[in-house]
Amino acid sequence: MTGALAASVGWCALGLYIAFAARDLGIGTAGEPGPGLLAFLLGIVMVVLGGAGVMRAAVGLMASQRAKAAPGSWPWRTMGLAVALVLYITALQPLGYPLATALFLAILFLAFAQLHWMKAAALSAVLSGVSYALFKLALGVQLPAGVLG
Repeated sequence: MTGALAASVGWCALGLYIAFAARDLGIGTAGEPGPGLLAFLLGIVMVVLGGAGVMRAAVGLMASQRAKAAPGSWPWRTMGLAVALVLYITALQPLGYPLATALFLAILFLAFAQLHWMKAAALSAVLSGVSYALFKLALGVQLPAGVLG
């Protein structure tokens, strides 16, 4: 099994885990979405994208993308992102949506975008607040409150 195929299969498995774990948060209904709906949908998207990667690797189209990437760096970045996603889903209930999302985004900005820590903290706080306002206030989605109550 090539590295690209293994990574795609891993994304599918991780997406399935996230989707099933999100069900514990409560997906809700079409009229009243629950706090786990966003994580559930992201898990499904990961499965679909991972499946597309499996298909691409099976027909040999991944070789051109691997040649463009820095040798040896993409598996570690992929694994780091997968770990960050699992930690985010795990922390969502106890910490609450705003805090868990801000921490998750800060980690992504620091590790992958390589932003300065102050810029990463400010940007993650703003984006977390905007997404909270959109989902909680504008759409009325019930989000985990966590420690912020």
